[in-house]
Amino acid sequence: MPLGALPIALLGSALIGGGASVAGGLLGSSAASGASKQQIAAAQQAQKYIQDLLDKYNPQIGTAAQQAADLSTNAGADARAQLQAILSGNRSDVLGGVSQANALLDPYAKLGTDTLSTLSTLMAPGGDLNRTFNYQDIQNLDPGYQFRQDQAQKALMASAAAKGGALGGGTLQSLLGMSQNMASSEAGAAFSRLTQQQQDRFSRLNSLLGTGFQAAGQQGTNITGANQFLASQGLTGGQQLGQWMIQPAQYAGTALAGGAETMANNAMTAGRSIADLMSGAGNAAAAGTVGSANSWSNALAGVASSGSNALVMNQILKNPALIKVLGR
Repeated sequence: MPLGALPIALLGSALIGGGASVAGGLLGSSAASGASKQQIAAAQQAQKYIQDLLDKYNPQIGTAAQQAADLSTNAGADARAQLQAILSGNRSDVLGGVSQANALLDPYAKLGTDTLSTLSTLMAPGGDLNRTFNYQDIQNLDPGYQFRQDQAQKALMASAAAKGGALGGGTLQSLLGMSQNMASSEAGAAFSRLTQQQQDRFSRLNSLLGTGFQAAGQQGTNITGANQFLASQGLTGGQQLGQWMIQPAQYAGTALAGGAETMANNAMTAGRSIADLMSGAGNAAAAGTVGSANSWSNALAGVASSGSNALVMNQILKNPALIKVLGR
């Protein structure tokens, strides 16, 4: 049936109702699309803001962690260098002090060495402190012995001559007995003096030897004590150096690991936020599309119901000019 053949009232009612439905569909579709675009734009802006923050602060965190690690490492190296310098200086001071102290003891130690050589010679078989007593010792130790013996012999001979028997047997016997008695008495005295002299010489030499021995022993004690002190100080210093190697390394590792962990957490948090925003934007886009489709579907349904005539709706849909007019 031609469009002109429709009743005017029916056509007018269909056109008014259909136009209102189409207009409502256009408005609803436009509103849904606009809201979706705004949500997508907001989500994109938020994504950029989060990414900018991540790009700005994560490198700073990494740089700060590296600086902290470097400061710790450098501080540990400086501390170790200073401690090593102190240990080296202490070693020089201690060894220098030992050298000076032992130099003061050197004369006494040398005296002991020389005395030991002398005493060894004197105590050797046949030496002055280790020989057999002999008659020559009597003359050496008592130069007046021969004079006294001569005088005694002269006195005895003079007494015998005065009696008229200077060379008689009795006189000779008396001279022999006197000489033997005097020799025996003087030998004992000479032996005692020799023994006393030997003991006195040995005692004095042994005293000097003891002085040298003490000096040498003190030198050895000085050297041993210095080495023990340096060994103890070196062990303590070595342990401290080890600590100053381990602790800065541990702190540097902690700083770097902490920085990396913080950056990773930031990236993970930012990634989740961006993912949520992207998901929201996708949902908004989908919701806009669905809303637009629903608006058009409702509009078409309104057009169909307003005319109560499929032919009228068909004519409207086939006539773009009517749709344009109704859309205004």
